[in-house]
Amino acid sequence: MMAIANLTVPQDIALTAVIADYLALIVWSKTKDGEKGVRKPKSIYEALIKQEKNDDVIAYETPEEFLKAREKIIGGEINGDRTR
Repeated sequence: MMAIANLTVPQDIALTAVIADYLALIVWSKTKDGEKGVRKPKSIYEALIKQEKNDDVIAYETPEEFLKAREKIIGGEINGDRTR
């Protein structure tokens, strides 16, 4: 079930982490730092479920730029020409 839901930790542990996060926020909000909005506590839940992000997103201005980059990467078939 964890794989289907794309979870990296069991649901009961994730729920406990969320509860701890909210409790930490409540306690923090009553402190001087909380009044100023500084040094907010880090989320345990986010640390548990943090999934690797792919920050290697590339955007192209024109289709020609995309096709050139594609050709460099795969060296494959573009417009019916086979270069492999």
